[in-house]
Amino acid sequence: MRFSLWISLSLLAVPAAFASGSRSLPAGVDHPAVVEKIFTSPRGEVQFITIAGGHSAYLRNNSGLLSGLKEINGPSVCDEWLISGKVDGVPRGCDFTFRDDTTGQLYSVRSEEMEEGSLFQVLKSTMRSPLVSL
Repeated sequence: MRFSLWISLSLLAVPAAFASGSRSLPAGVDHPAVVEKIFTSPRGEVQFITIAGGHSAYLRNNSGLLSGLKEINGPSVCDEWLISGKVDGVPRGCDFTFRDDTTGQLYSVRSEEMEEGSLFQVLKSTMRSPLVSL
């Protein structure tokens, strides 16, 4: 009887400890990045994302490192497209510049050299097995 009472009290204490905030959530959980569109380019994979209500992009170069979007050069439709829902294709004349925070190196990707892909195409090209479970 005493043992079952101790277990019952222990089981009640565990959820209370989590509810009191004694554990914190991993970084980024409050504002996850969601991939909107993926493009392939000669410099790597360009991922356009939404994060915390804003829009941005990353370049995953051919060695797998991520570089964040530094700036967009070109007509104003380039900036408008970035903050849009990306229903239309990427406008011509846009130059997306990415910066690798580790090395400080800049990478430029022009919209004319980007080819739209899908998450499934990207996974298939990076997996060794043709069987992918999502």
